[in-house]
Amino acid sequence: MFKVCVDTGGTFTDCVVLDDTGREKEFKSPSTPEDFSIGVLNAIGEAASALSLPVEQFLDQTELIMHGTTVATNALVTKNVARTALIGTKGFRDIIEIRRSLKIETRSMYEAFIPPYQPIVPRYLRFGVDEKTKRTGEIAKGIDEVEILKIVDRLKEEKIEAVAICFINAYANPENERTVAEILEKHLDDVFVTYSSEILPKIGEYERTSTCVINACLGPVVRKYLTSLESKLKTSGFRGQLLIMQSNQYAQSVSAVIRKPAYLMGSGPASAPAGAAYLGKFIGENNIITADMGGTTLDSGLLSNGTVSLKSGIWVDDDRLGIKVVEVSSITGLLWPWRD
Repeated sequence: MFKVCVDTGGTFTDCVVLDDTGREKEFKSPSTPEDFSIGVLNAIGEAASALSLPVEQFLDQTELIMHGTTVATNALVTKNVARTALIGTKGFRDIIEIRRSLKIETRSMYEAFIPPYQPIVPRYLRFGVDEKTKRTGEIAKGIDEVEILKIVDRLKEEKIEAVAICFINAYANPENERTVAEILEKHLDDVFVTYSSEILPKIGEYERTSTCVINACLGPVVRKYLTSLESKLKTSGFRGQLLIMQSNQYAQSVSAVIRKPAYLMGSGPASAPAGAAYLGKFIGENNIITADMGGTTLDSGLLSNGTVSLKSGIWVDDDRLGIKVVEVSSITGLLWPWRD
């Protein structure tokens, strides 16, 4: 039986195969940006050919595929994302644009010209709902279904592909968010719906709203890619387990990742520090610097005292992602403009 790791980058797709005897072999194939799943299958095909096995037989003997991907990162950075709407508490729909008022965190104070922020969701696609949840979690005003159904009509008119729901104090009680999500899922076909308390249930309205919006706009993109990949693998004979690497160094099933695509930001580079920690046990070294040089960026991580460094949130260009991620730095901002 084989275990396979596949990492998709902007230039190449790398494949590592481990057999039952512990022997490891590496393979490489050009990435296919028009459909990254093709590049994954091509890399696996290279591995099968080197082992003198048909692809179907090789995949039939593969029990695990671990996959790291830049699909979410590339989509967000290039803004090649789904047409997204935001439903928030009445009077708070501009949180995503106001951000942190006059405090500029994504630009240098010495820049002569700072271009205006272009939020993922334009103002006319942000809708306010007359609801109220107290900071204690008490629901002071519930959801009026008639009000939501009027918004549904607008969403259909605007051909919305994804919806983010973020209410004030929903981290303390997600009831109103869940109610709206249920109504939307009932009346909107094939629209990705997500709510903030499911993605980032903690205080901090801006981070929670921004993270929820990022999760929503990536939903259809990631769902399309992973569904296509999973289907192609099964058609080619794969019957094992497919796990996707997340930005927090943990792996999840396709069905779980599809609900929380924001966790795919930095999917590939996040695995390097964890790999260094494993290597460190054999070479007796707890302090390691990792470096991964690809065609677009050089990504670097730090292992200190055998511990992988995590950070609470990152800037992806001018958008804030509030989830915990492995701390990885890059020397270029062209396709990986993360700012500390």
